[in-house]
Amino acid sequence: MNAKLITACVLAMVSLHANVSAQEQRDTVKTIEDASKILITRQGNKTTLEADYIDDLGGKTRFIYEVSVKASTRDTKDFNDDWGMDLPFFKTRSIEEERDNKRKVRTYRDVTGLRHIYWGWRFNYGDKGNIKNCFEVGIRDLIGFSWKRRGAELEIGAGFGFKRLLADDGFVYGKEGDKISLFPWEEDGEVKHSRLDVFQFHIPVIYTQRIYKALKFSIGGIVNLNTYAKAFTESGLGKANTKWSYKGLQQNLLTVDGMASLNLGGVGIYGSWSPMRMFDKTYGPAVKGWSIGIDLDF
Repeated sequence: MNAKLITACVLAMVSLHANVSAQEQRDTVKTIEDASKILITRQGNKTTLEADYIDDLGGKTRFIYEVSVKASTRDTKDFNDDWGMDLPFFKTRSIEEERDNKRKVRTYRDVTGLRHIYWGWRFNYGDKGNIKNCFEVGIRDLIGFSWKRRGAELEIGAGFGFKRLLADDGFVYGKEGDKISLFPWEEDGEVKHSRLDVFQFHIPVIYTQRIYKALKFSIGGIVNLNTYAKAFTESGLGKANTKWSYKGLQQNLLTVDGMASLNLGGVGIYGSWSPMRMFDKTYGPAVKGWSIGIDLDF
C-alpha cells in the first residue's frame, strides 16, 4: 500500500487526539513504506491502527499505534477552586470525568429547587402590644443555584412566604391616618378574628454542611421583600357578620432574618430570628419575632 496513505492515517489519528485533548503540536509518528495490510479498530474511547510491512532487513513487521480520547472537561460541572462564580453558564459532568476524578476534590454547581419548605410558629416580641403569636409558612428556595465541595454547599435562591399577626381577644386592627394599630372592641357583637397578613419574597443565602450521611446542618440569612400587607377583621352579632379590611399598609419593604436548620433525609426542624421591625412606629406596630418549625429540604 502506498506509504503516503499510511502516513496520512497516522497523522489523522494524531491530529484527532490533539484536537480533543489540548490542541497539541502535530508530529510524524512513523513513516511506513509498502504496507501489505492496515487494520483500524475502535473500542470505547480507544482507537488502534495495525499495519503489516517489510522492514529494512526483509522481515515481516507489525506496527501498532493506539490513541485514547477522553471526553472534554470543558463542558462539565467540575471546575477549579474558585467556586465558579460565572453565572449564568452551567456545566454537566460526564461519566468518564466522574470516574477519572473520583479521588480529586472538586467544586461544582447545580440548579436547585423546592428546598427549605417551612411551616413554623412565630413568637412576637418588642413592640408587640396586643398581638398574639401565630404561624408563618412558605418556601425559601423555590429555585436557585448551589456550589458544592465535598460535604459543603453554598446556596442562593428565591422563594416566597407569609406570616400572620393575630390580634388579642377583644382587640381589632384599625387605622389612624396612615398608621395601622390595635384598638379595643367596643361595638355590639363579638370579634370572630382580626389579623394582619404580610406577604414576602425570600432571597436566601444558606450554607449547608453534611455531618454524617443524610444528616445535614444549614445556617444562613434570608432577605425578605415585604411586598404586600393586609389587615382583616370579622365580627358578628347573632347571625349577622360584618367584615372589613385595610390595604395599602406601609410596612418596611426590606427585612433580614437569620435561620438555622437540622435535617435528616429531607425532613428537619428550623429556627429563625427576625431582629428587624415589621413597621416603623409611625406606620404600625414595631414588632419583631422568632420562629421554630418544620423544614423540608428535597
